[in-house]
Amino acid sequence: MPPQSPNPAPPNPLLALLDTPAPPHLDRSPRTSTLPLTTLQASFNSFRSSSPLQIACTQEAWCVLLIWHDHWDPAHQIAQDLHTASGSLLHAILHRREPDFWNSKYWLRSAGAHPALSLIAQALTQSTQFQNQPWLQSQRLNATTFVDACEQVAHLRPDHPSKALLEAAQAIELRTLLNFFSQPS
Repeated sequence: MPPQSPNPAPPNPLLALLDTPAPPHLDRSPRTSTLPLTTLQASFNSFRSSSPLQIACTQEAWCVLLIWHDHWDPAHQIAQDLHTASGSLLHAILHRREPDFWNSKYWLRSAGAHPALSLIAQALTQSTQFQNQPWLQSQRLNATTFVDACEQVAHLRPDHPSKALLEAAQAIELRTLLNFFSQPS
């Protein structure tokens, strides 16, 4: 039996708010399976008040939830107001989905070598479906190349396998970011 860490991290209850039948699209096209803004806000506030020691309900975590549930305008406002590398990273994701690919790359450059990028790469490399992707090489995520891949498939029909692959990667990216941004400091 493999040794277990002495204090494994408890599961992040905020991740349950990402349980939707389909992951977010690569663009801003709406999905019927998202939570309305008021419901999402009430759920987030409930977590905020009930488990302050287990998770940190940061503005960045709230922004990820808004992105997942396609509430673009409030997510964009938060990302714009966060003058940090994390705000720039979230801003890049929003513009990738807008789609405004050039602007997405601008915000990625502003984010720099964000520590969450290595965690995203680690999560992506656990799935064989992402092997040999140009945006994931040697267990490193090239976020700019991922934006390029999204741009290359932007004109394809919604059910195209290339879009599904990138949507699956984006779902892992957002789950990883939610977990990253909601860890107690």
